Amino acid sequence: MSKSVENLTPNAKAYFEAAVKDAGNWNGNPLVNGNFTILSAKEDRGLLTACKRADLLTTWHDDEMNSEYIQFTEFGRAEAKRVLGVEL
Repeated sequence: MSKSVENLTPNAKAYFEAAVKDAGNWNGNPLVNGNFTILSAKEDRGLLTACKRADLLTTWHDDEMNSEYIQFTEFGRAEAKRVLGVEL
């Protein structure tokens, strides 16, 4: 199976799309549990994990701000452009 956003579950795909759309509000790295929720904060963690396993994104923790942010992988940025027309 080739890598693609289309291989995600509908909810995981919606999570990826919401993160991409929110990225512009955060200089390209949206806050985990920031401006969007697909199911619930707890259930969205599973959607985040699915996106990580699909090599679309990673996360990093900012100790100073005590916040966790999404960082799109090269593949994730390419999929955002291909699927949503969004350049990250």
